[in-house]
Amino acid sequence: MGLDPRPRESGQYTGTRHLSKRGNPEERRLLYLAAVSACRHPIWKAIQTALLKKGLPSTAVYCIIARKILRIAFAVWNSGVPYDPKLVGKACAPT
Repeated sequence: MGLDPRPRESGQYTGTRHLSKRGNPEERRLLYLAAVSACRHPIWKAIQTALLKKGLPSTAVYCIIARKILRIAFAVWNSGVPYDPKLVGKACAPT
């Protein structure tokens, strides 16, 4: 989907990180807007606040949340288990 960060690092040099932007740009835009909308919910608002307190810019925070939403959607689709909002932000149980 292109929401994965691509670092520019080599030896002592530390450059900036950018999104890879591989994939459909319209789907990436829709995921970003879903993240913006999700931040109105208390569960996602807590994650947004924690990331903003780390000093990240709001655009980066929304991209991180969009990636989390995408990973949750893939896990729900792959496992067939219904979405449980209580599990957002929790570690996975070993299988």
